Amino acid sequence: MYNHKSFLNEIFPQERERRSPAFNLHITTFPENNGSALQLFCQHEGIKDVNISELMKKLDILGDNGNLRNEEQVAIIQAGTVLSLCEKWLKQIEGTEAALTQKMLDLENEKDLFSKQKGYLEEELDYRKQALDQAYMKIQELEATLYNALQQDPGRRASESLTEAQREDLRAAVEKVRRQILRQSREFDSQILHERMELLQQAQQVIPTLPPPSCR
Repeated sequence: MYNHKSFLNEIFPQERERRSPAFNLHITTFPENNGSALQLFCQHEGIKDVNISELMKKLDILGDNGNLRNEEQVAIIQAGTVLSLCEKWLKQIEGTEAALTQKMLDLENEKDLFSKQKGYLEEELDYRKQALDQAYMKIQELEATLYNALQQDPGRRASESLTEAQREDLRAAVEKVRRQILRQSREFDSQILHERMELLQQAQQVIPTLPPPSCR
C-alpha cells in the first residue's frame, strides 16, 4: 500500500521539520454561557453527538490523500492526536461516572440501613425505659411490703425494725442506684444513636453532590 507520509518525509525532511509547528495542547476557559469554537459550531449545525471513532476513520482516509500539502498533513496529525486524547479522557470520565453512580447507590443503601437501625435503636431505648420503670415499680412494691411487715409487729419494731432515718437512707440508696443505672443505659444508647445519626447525616450530605446516573 502506498504510504504518502513516508514519501513526503523522504522528499521534504527539512521542509517538514521547518514548517511543522510545535503542538501544545492548551485548555481554554470560556466565559460563562459561552462555548468554545467547536461547541458553537456544533450548536449551529445542530450536532449533539460526536462519534470519535468515526472521526478517526475519516481522518485516516483524509490522511491517505497524496495531494495534501505539508501543512495539511501536519494539521491532520495534530487533529488525530487531539481525538486520541479526547477518546482517552472520555473513557476515564465514563469510568469515573460509573464509579460515582455505584457509590451513590451504595450510599442510598447505607442511608436506608441507617434509617432502619435508627428505628431499631429507638425501639430498644423505649423497651429499656419500660424495663427500668417496671424495675422501679417493683422496688417500690418491695419497700411497701417491707414497711407493712414491720408494721404488723409493733412489739419488735423498737428493737428490730428500721428507724425512719434508716428507711429514708434505704430509699435514697435505691433511688440513687436506679438513677445511675438509668443514666448509664441512656448514655450508652444515646452514644450509639449519635454515631449512627452522624453517619446518616454524612451520607445525606454526600448524595446531593453526586451526579445523576447516565441514561445511555
